[in-house]
Amino acid sequence: VLGPLGVNLSLVSSAIQMAGMVAMAFLFSILGGAVKRVYFRIWTRAFLSMAVALVALEGAFHFPPGRWGLECIYYLGEYGFAYWLFLGFTAYSKREEKIPPIPRLGMAGAVLLACSLASLYGDFTLRYPIHALLLAAGLAVSLPQAWRLRLHQEAVQVRFLATLAVGLLALNFFAHGAFMLWLQKTGATAGTGYSAYQSIGDLFFEVLVAFSLVTLATVDVRRSLEAANQIMQGERDRLAMLAQTDALTGCFNRRALDELT
Repeated sequence: VLGPLGVNLSLVSSAIQMAGMVAMAFLFSILGGAVKRVYFRIWTRAFLSMAVALVALEGAFHFPPGRWGLECIYYLGEYGFAYWLFLGFTAYSKREEKIPPIPRLGMAGAVLLACSLASLYGDFTLRYPIHALLLAAGLAVSLPQAWRLRLHQEAVQVRFLATLAVGLLALNFFAHGAFMLWLQKTGATAGTGYSAYQSIGDLFFEVLVAFSLVTLATVDVRRSLEAANQIMQGERDRLAMLAQTDALTGCFNRRALDELT
């Protein structure tokens, strides 16, 4: 049980984390508008899902009559974050131009899981470890997808950064779940500021993930610009050749001879 100091720290850190998620979603939304890449829109949804989850969690704590529904939204929001993160890596790798529809069976399964988890006995501290471990597993699914991204040799370190960031975030939630299970088993209690520092730690790893995604996008845009420049250079060379040859005979024209002399 947190004292007044712990509660205040928890509220402040949660507000900071929410603001961070909204800022990340806003950033990807702006980038998606400037650079037409579908994965920007997907990752915008990922961070918006996390922001909605955090708002729902605070609502569940401060509005007991709506606790069950808000807690369901919280679980769904964080599972949605893992899903959209994975889908963004897939869209990046396959160069997809449209956001794939959400599988109905998968959506139904996620809703059933979230509602079942919210219906378990006890308070939130007894349910959270299960959720944290499930979320860690969901994030871990993105690791092979991130590692298999096809990048040129100079950008291999960017792929490593993205994989490392997602792996650390998954490990972070796994550690939370394992720690809470250990507390339940031993009967020990967490420190006064644990939940506050937990939110700040979550935000740090989430920002690291966002930074790695922006870096991946930079590599993609740079590659596209280089390809466009090569095409433009080829067109310039072709036009220069046409300007120096006679259309009927294919021989050098007077302009080419003048340049030679």
